[in-house]
Amino acid sequence: MAKTITDKKERKKLKVVWVSEVTPFGDKGKKVKFNAEDGLTYETFSQSLFEYIVTGKELDADTELRITTADDSNQYPHWIVTQIYQDGQPIGSKGKWGYSREKSPEERASIENQVRAKIISELWIADKFKDDDIEVKRLRQWLNPESPTISQKPSGKSQESTEHESPPPEGLDFDPQQLKDDLNEVKWKDGTVKSWCKSMYKIDKEGQPLDTEGSVVDVVARLSKEHREAFFKEIEDRKQIR
Repeated sequence: MAKTITDKKERKKLKVVWVSEVTPFGDKGKKVKFNAEDGLTYETFSQSLFEYIVTGKELDADTELRITTADDSNQYPHWIVTQIYQDGQPIGSKGKWGYSREKSPEERASIENQVRAKIISELWIADKFKDDDIEVKRLRQWLNPESPTISQKPSGKSQESTEHESPPPEGLDFDPQQLKDDLNEVKWKDGTVKSWCKSMYKIDKEGQPLDTEGSVVDVVARLSKEHREAFFKEIEDRKQIR
């Protein structure tokens, strides 16, 4: 019978370089795997920590090395993240004002959906998922609940852009043509941009649900300045690695 022991515990600084999708574990559990700059793969089963595990972020984390000895006597090591700290406080503990950092089940479910949507979007954009894969269909249905039959990634121009394009909104703080050129360089089509903005940012600069109708310029212009800057940084980062 397989047996698992905890070999050692360490608090580490971990720079995340890759994050897996959220996957089922056991009957009701879930887990996330990620690779760190130290060359090791880590896992966590604490769903309250999932949102903090983001590519490029440095984590201040408690880790455990667990070693499983199989029936054939082979040993399999697993590094587990059991806690993450922010400003010296463990996630989920009470801060100095006495409130709990632990999120409600509804908030955690929303965060998990956003994390999953981001991962699926990334893989879809990279053509790791095909248009008819069930995960892509679920993503499209989640992003567009009123149009559950949408299951294909748009090719070329979107339906909105095949018609006569309206002039760009006034008062833009970015160059619409430069945006289109950058998107073309990273091979992001209109549908990809809209799905990304909807899944990542959710709301517009007025705090309302983000409307993805119209051109990509219209959609990006509706984002808050902070979200626009995050979007442009995402595109710029992708340009650097192509």
